[in-house]
Amino acid sequence: MGEAAEFEAEPSIDELADLMEVVLGICQVKGWKSGELEQVRLRKHEERGGFEKERILKRVSYR
Repeated sequence: MGEAAEFEAEPSIDELADLMEVVLGICQVKGWKSGELEQVRLRKHEERGGFEKERILKRVSYR
């Protein structure tokens, strides 16, 4: 995903806004409402937590 790579290279609010545009565009194509996405995000956050401690998984390797 090009926008994600751009955000990783330059983590700015402008690049994050571009990522949001991609996500909202996908929602529109799939017929999902942004409110539905937010409900799922909040549920998952309650179940698993979030990224408050700035820990982001970049890669998983299986042996």
